[in-house]
Amino acid sequence: MPRLLIVYHSLYGHVARLAAAAALGASEVVGTEVVTKRVPELVSERVIRRAGGKLQRDIPVVKVAELAEFDAILFGARARLGNMSAPMRAFLDASVEMRSRGALVGKLGGAFVSVTNSDAGQDLAMLGLFATLLQHGMIVVGLPREPSRGVGYEQLTGASPFGATTVVGSRGERLPSEQELDLARRQGAHLANVAKQMRG
Repeated sequence: MPRLLIVYHSLYGHVARLAAAAALGASEVVGTEVVTKRVPELVSERVIRRAGGKLQRDIPVVKVAELAEFDAILFGARARLGNMSAPMRAFLDASVEMRSRGALVGKLGGAFVSVTNSDAGQDLAMLGLFATLLQHGMIVVGLPREPSRGVGYEQLTGASPFGATTVVGSRGERLPSEQELDLARRQGAHLANVAKQMRG
């Protein structure tokens, strides 16, 4: 049975919504165990509250060593100026010891992000995540387009062949649309299906 971990950083809850949708999609793949965790914050709960952030105490915090226990890992983060959020970067930097012993070689990996607007560097942030996964010897899995469905042009939508994204606005006022959540669900299902095929 393939084990899939969804690990994310979400200050205001947008990435958390994508993570929940991805977990739903992955859990729909029969025989897949799905676990969702969040990376440690770098600031105190008081600072997070003052910034209007969400504490998400109901989601357990992941330890770096846990990454080796899964067949596939989907990473989610906020994108800022073309980079992933600092807590996700710090978490991945702490995984360097795992690289030295090849603990993640051959495991599947993917990414999804939130951005403030459509030119905020979503693809650059995901490429940054991919660079770290490739340093670990992981196999990167993107989000293939389904020609029969497409992404539509009726509304603003975060979409990329690298992974699901959501555009949240400069003040975080926009929540992920149903279309964006569906992309995340499809990404979770796709990664779980690839993991199942590899295990089989």
